[in-house]
Formats: sequence, structure tokens, C-alpha cells
Amino acid sequence: MHTNVVSLDTYALCTTLTASSKLQHFNFGKRIHAHVTKSGFFSSVFVATALIHYYSKSINVKDAALVFDEILDKNIVCANALLSGYSQAGLWIKGVQLLHSLLLRTMPDIESDVFMQSALVQMYGKCGMVEKARLVFKLDGMEIQNETTRDLVLWTSMLGVYGKNGRYKEVIDLYREMLQEGIKPDGII
Repeated sequence: MHTNVVSLDTYALCTTLTASSKLQHFNFGKRIHAHVTKSGFFSSVFVATALIHYYSKSINVKDAALVFDEILDKNIVCANALLSGYSQAGLWIKGVQLLHSLLLRTMPDIESDVFMQSALVQMYGKCGMVEKARLVFKLDGMEIQNETTRDLVLWTSMLGVYGKNGRYKEVIDLYREMLQEGIKPDGII
């Protein structure tokens, strides 16, 4: 099409990328990616999402993630495309990290939502990512780090993460810290 001086549009590029991945013509798809970059079509979230799908189908999730990172106006469709790629490649931790970054981007006031914070702590704990859970619990990297907003639910979540992951010394240390901050245990703790 391009050699016959017919201009390519977003629809044609997306369709061609889909066909390239289904036919496993990966070199052709890379050439399309180069054309997309040179011609300015990369600003289209549709084309960028098609590129993510293309790289994911070719089990080149690293390039899919690079494309995702370059998208200025990310939406749930391009995020789902990358999540699908991570899932197909068995990169579960990368998928969890992507979800976490999306949650932080869409909820800039996460530090005031202890239930969301608690859910993230539990999610990381179930994946065995204790250090990530601790960072969310402590609000490390957040602009506001007001530890007084941590309630019993959040403390219980973090204690559970340590316990389920065999970090019994940390359970005792955190329990003592909780008492020092004036949080009183209930029937659950």
C-alpha cells in the first residue's frame, strides 16, 4: 500500500500489525513500528496499543513495555494490552507492578485512602513481595507521608503479610510499633 503511494492511516496500521502478529511476520512488524515512529502515528493511542499487542503476541514483552512507557495519554485499553502480554509470558510480578503504578496514577490521594492502601499491601503480600508491601504501608515515595492516617485495618494487613511470609520477627516488631503509636488491637489481632 505504501509503495503504491496510498497513504496509511491509523486503521490500516492497526490492521497490518494484527495481521503481522497472527502470521508471525515479526520483521515486517518491526518495520511498521519504525514507520509509525518516523511518520508521527505513534501519538495515536490506537496504533500504540496495536504495537503493544504485536510485541506481546511475538513474546517480546520487553518491547511492548517500552512502547507502553512512551504513550503519553495511557488508557485502560493499552494497559490491558500490556497486562495481557505479561500474562501470556508468565510475568505475573510485572503485571502486579503495572497495576500498582496505574492505581497510584489514577488515585493521587492514595495516602488518604487506607482501604486502598490496605488492599495494595495485601496484594503484594499474597505475591510474596513483602518489601513492596512494606513500602506501601510506610507510604515510601509518596509526597505526603502522614503515618497517623494508618488505622487498625492497615496495621492488621501488614502484620498478616509478615506472618504469611514467615517474617515472624517483623510481626513482633511491627506489633510493638503499632502499640507505641497508640493503635489498640481488637479481637482480630
